[in-house]
Amino acid sequence: MKKRTKKVLSFGVAALMAVSALPFSALSVSASIPTKQTENGGTPYNFLLEEQGSGVQTISISKDEIAAGDVTKTLDVFIDSEEWPDDNYLSSVKLNWVATKDATFADGGAIANSIYYQNVFNASTKVNQHDVTMPNGLGTIVGTPYSGAFCMSPMFEEDEDLHTWSYNDAQSNGVIREIACDKIFGANLIANGDNKVKFEYDYYANADDYLADKDADKATHKSHKVQECDVKQKEDGTPYIEYSYINPGGEVAANYVEKTVTVDLPCYSTTRFVKDDKGNDCVPDINNYYSWGFIAASPDDRTYFVGGKSTDLRFTSFDVVVPKDTAEGTYYVQICSRKSCLPEHRNR
Repeated sequence: MKKRTKKVLSFGVAALMAVSALPFSALSVSASIPTKQTENGGTPYNFLLEEQGSGVQTISISKDEIAAGDVTKTLDVFIDSEEWPDDNYLSSVKLNWVATKDATFADGGAIANSIYYQNVFNASTKVNQHDVTMPNGLGTIVGTPYSGAFCMSPMFEEDEDLHTWSYNDAQSNGVIREIACDKIFGANLIANGDNKVKFEYDYYANADDYLADKDADKATHKSHKVQECDVKQKEDGTPYIEYSYINPGGEVAANYVEKTVTVDLPCYSTTRFVKDDKGNDCVPDINNYYSWGFIAASPDDRTYFVGGKSTDLRFTSFDVVVPKDTAEGTYYVQICSRKSCLPEHRNR
């Protein structure tokens, strides 16, 4: 019997970009270059998305698979820097990705907020000491405390005969967003029963309190609030919360006015949570962001591509989760700008 196909994930090459002039739709990337570098008009590069293990850029998911439960596919993100001058290097990268239905985001595809992401590879995450076998015959990383190998690395070769690498300090930091936050104070949104959330924050209630702490060593005049919210649904089905707060007004008393804000929670559910560092069940973020930065020990330090080619190793990776009974169609997973995640672009 012919297997029925229902879902297709498609992902491919991001548009060619240059760090000297990023277009509106580009992801936010910065490249640091040594002071002695000659001018080259910008550094062209691509980010490539491929299924981990197979290297394919189109994945078919059958009706039977999606009817049986959530389907998870792992994508690797590679930097393609074939035109990169030898004296260039990356110091920081910020990536966003998004899934759209039936067309790419650039072609007007609506963001599919039911699709979410997990297990974003963070180069700075430490685990127990272990060995890592690198792909493409590049050898082994011996005794690393980091979770895996990636292409931008200050690793150095320790033993050419044994073909092993030392990787004792990643010299980088990474940020991902697993937990949804309130958009004003950045506090984690904690589950507070079915269709309810709460969060806590400190704030200045008026200018007098702000001025009392202005030159103090420790802030002692802030008020503390536990904000509880009901999770409601918009007409298009998007969960959201709404709450009021006192606008931070600095020294100007007239600026301390009450405002109301709405926060969309596209991944809210009563069954799936993310633990914070205190063990609380929190509302998941869509988790489509990764920020990486190189920490230089001296002005002469630089990153380089392990193995000599940027595509020998991933830059990062993440799981794409297609929930059970997702509507039939073609879903495009693509690198995008942070602007594509604004509320006016969601579930159009």
